[in-house]
Amino acid sequence: MSRAILGKEIHLGEGAVKTLISHLKEAKMIDSTRSGNFLTEKGKKFTSQLQNIIPRECKIGK
Repeated sequence: MSRAILGKEIHLGEGAVKTLISHLKEAKMIDSTRSGNFLTEKGKKFTSQLQNIIPRECKIGK
């Protein structure tokens, strides 16, 4: 996934996404190729654990 697409999905600018990607690479959660970024096995395991903890939808009070 490209930085531009990821930024649109999570409502962040490309600069913020670039920083986020840098941190995720340092943590070995993602890897990059010329065609985009993808989760490593460590990243997949982490997101799977998060999905078990955090519900897909939750109500946030005002």
